[in-house]
Amino acid sequence: MPRDRSPSSRAAGKLISEIQKVWGEALGTDAAEAAEEVMGRAHDLLRLADSPQELLQRLEGRSCMAYLGADWLKCHAVVLPAVQAFEHAVIESMPVNPRTS
Repeated sequence: MPRDRSPSSRAAGKLISEIQKVWGEALGTDAAEAAEEVMGRAHDLLRLADSPQELLQRLEGRSCMAYLGADWLKCHAVVLPAVQAFEHAVIESMPVNPRTS
């Protein structure tokens, strides 16, 4: 029976999948190591996807793009839509602050 994953977790999984595609193409080259590092950070995001407060702590005020590696992402723009989808899913999952509503 498939697990019922949250939108944030699904988006993080899709992000990892996009990074894996780039990594797979880079295997055997120097670029593979950088892709592995980005993939490791994306796995961190997956682990924290359903814990917005912990995710914010991990990001330390950075965007997801900055956390993953903005330079790497600029060179692999095919991954950017997945980063944006993850950010959107996380924002949508955050509880509403009663003082601001």
